[in-house]
Amino acid sequence: NLLKVSSETIENLPKFVFISSIAAMDRAFGDNCNSQLKEESIDAPTTDYGKTKKVAENKIKKSGLPFVIIRPAQVVGNTMRHKSHFSVFAQWVLGNRIMSWFSWPGIFSVVDVEDLASAIFICTESKKATNNLYLCGGHHISLNCFFNEIKESRRINISFLKPILRFAPFT
Repeated sequence: NLLKVSSETIENLPKFVFISSIAAMDRAFGDNCNSQLKEESIDAPTTDYGKTKKVAENKIKKSGLPFVIIRPAQVVGNTMRHKSHFSVFAQWVLGNRIMSWFSWPGIFSVVDVEDLASAIFICTESKKATNNLYLCGGHHISLNCFFNEIKESRRINISFLKPILRFAPFT
């Protein structure tokens, strides 16, 4: 419906900016998580959330509207929610929960909310950004390194479980 309204007022709309999610891409089956996701990576959403974001992106691309799609990585900031990913991970470590006993393999990207806001502004203003999709990530970190930033500890190496771990429920 938002696309319909936008297309009806296209003369006043310089660009439709859609903030999607890295979940619209996710990791393809068998991905070893040893490198960061890139714009060229294969889209393989695994959750309903990621799948619906991907559907929305496709509708925007087919709408005929000028657009920019931004897929933020894990977003962090000073006022994160208590139940956000990194807050929960920190609680695991500080509470000595069993999930923090392991050296989790793989890496992922994080982006500060202020950097994401700047990227959105740049894409909004730039004519070159029109009709493109961008990943917005920042620093790359493993969960193990994050755990050690919270509290240094010896952890159990479980990298041999990588193929199975991508299907483990963590919440």
